[in-house]
Amino acid sequence: IYDFQRRLMKVPGFIIDVPHTKSMSDFKRSVAQVKQQLEDFIVFLEELTGRPFDHDRLKEMMAKVKQAAMLRVECMKLSQCTPSPMTVFDHFICLGPMHVWRGTTESVEYFKALKVEVEKRVANKIGAVPDEKYRLYWDNLPIWFKVGRLSEKLGSAGANLIAGIYTHCFFYSHEPEKIDPDHPVDAIAEELAYITMVFSNVDYRTDMIQKLCEDYRINGLVMHSSRTCQPMDIGQMDIINTIEKRLGIPGVVIDGDPTDPAYYSDAQTETRLEAFLEVLQARKKAA
Repeated sequence: IYDFQRRLMKVPGFIIDVPHTKSMSDFKRSVAQVKQQLEDFIVFLEELTGRPFDHDRLKEMMAKVKQAAMLRVECMKLSQCTPSPMTVFDHFICLGPMHVWRGTTESVEYFKALKVEVEKRVANKIGAVPDEKYRLYWDNLPIWFKVGRLSEKLGSAGANLIAGIYTHCFFYSHEPEKIDPDHPVDAIAEELAYITMVFSNVDYRTDMIQKLCEDYRINGLVMHSSRTCQPMDIGQMDIINTIEKRLGIPGVVIDGDPTDPAYYSDAQTETRLEAFLEVLQARKKAA
C-alpha cells in the first residue's frame, strides 16, 4: 500500500521492512536487518534533502526518549498498588506525549509531573475506580472513540482495566534503562524489532501477559479483536486458554476497531462485558 501511495503521489518513498520473529536468535537477526535499513534510510534522507544527517541531534533526542520512557514505566508500575491510582484508559491518553512529543523536553516534563501526581494518589490511597473489585488486562489497541464510555461502564461496576499490551510493552516501555543514547539507531532498531516480536510470537506474548497478570494481580482478560489491526489479534483465544490453565484467570473477546465505528456495537460489547463481570463475581464469591 505504501509503494502504491508513493507512485500515486509521485514522491520519493522508503519502506522499512521488519521481519516477523519466532525466537531470540530471529530477534537478533531482525535487529541487525532493521538497523541496516535505518542506516540506508539516513543515506536516503541525505540525498533527498542535500543535507548531512545530524547524528548528535538524534543522540540528544534519544536521551530524552530514555528519560521519558523510564518515568512512564515508573508511573505504570505504581498501578500495581491497591487500589490502582490509574486505569489503562489513563495510560492510553498518556501515550500522546510519548508518541507526538517523543524526544522532546516537553515529554520528560510531562511524565515528571505525572509521576508526582500518581505518587500522591498512592500515598492517599485514592483509586482511579471507586470501590475497586476487579483488576483487568486489556489486549490490543484502544477503541479510541469509546474510551470514555467503556471507562464509565467498567468503572461503575468496580472493574479497573489496569494493564495492557499496547501501553505496557510498546513505546520503549521494555527495559528503557538499557537504551544507549550514544547508539540511537541501535535503540530504534531494537524497539521496532521488539514490537514485531510481541505480536508475531504468540508464546512470547503469552509469557509477557502472564507476567503482567502476576505483577498487577489481574482477575480477568479483556481481549479486543480489532478488525483493522489484525496482526495483534493473532492467538488471542490460545492466550486466554493458556492463561486460564496457568493462573486460573478467565478472559473475554470483544469485537471492535481503533477508529472505525462500523465494526463496533455498544449493545454487543456491553452485554459481553456484563456477562464476563458476572463470571468474575461468581468466582470471587466462590473463592
